[in-house]
Amino acid sequence: MLWLQADRDVMQVNGGVSLWRDQSGNHKDAVQSVSDARPSLAAAGIGNRPSVQFDGVDDFLKVPTGFADFTQGLSVFATVQIQPVSFCDAIVELSNGIEMDDINLGQAQNQIHYEVFDRYFDGDLVPTGASELIEVVHHPNLMFEMRLNGTLAGEGSSDLPANVPRQQNFLGKSLYAECGPFSGQLSELILYGREVYETELLKIEDHMRAHS
Repeated sequence: MLWLQADRDVMQVNGGVSLWRDQSGNHKDAVQSVSDARPSLAAAGIGNRPSVQFDGVDDFLKVPTGFADFTQGLSVFATVQIQPVSFCDAIVELSNGIEMDDINLGQAQNQIHYEVFDRYFDGDLVPTGASELIEVVHHPNLMFEMRLNGTLAGEGSSDLPANVPRQQNFLGKSLYAECGPFSGQLSELILYGREVYETELLKIEDHMRAHS
């Protein structure tokens, strides 16, 4: 559904990221038209590679409407370096408003945080200031696993996201009142509208580790 790589197709205006082009072929480019809300591009970021830097104050990117059908599960992979400055924040949030059709992956109290609609789950602690691969795989049988750097970091059961188009979709921003803007770097994000199988999972993890 979405594939963003900070070493490809990141457009800047006056030092701020205005466009981060989707590599999936689905044309879900992440954009920000407000200059003060644009993150920056760190040329030597995670793994000494380009990374998009969010300041934890007001930076975020918008993603177009869509992301409706998760009846076959979902899988999210994000290579990040987190410097949390608030109780919780989102790496990616797809929704139709506050507590409306939410899908949220980020951190809460320095733990991996995954939310579907109004049910949320916290996993292992995420070290700050280091390159981390944060993952969630949600299966059609409703079971899900949170993973950190290729290792199980939490698991549970939850309904799959509702099958509706989502219109308020963000990188680095959550609509939850308790949560602030994301603080840290994001170098790659991959989102599938299905579960990935074990052989795929290992290949994706290897790919993302090689780029971090």
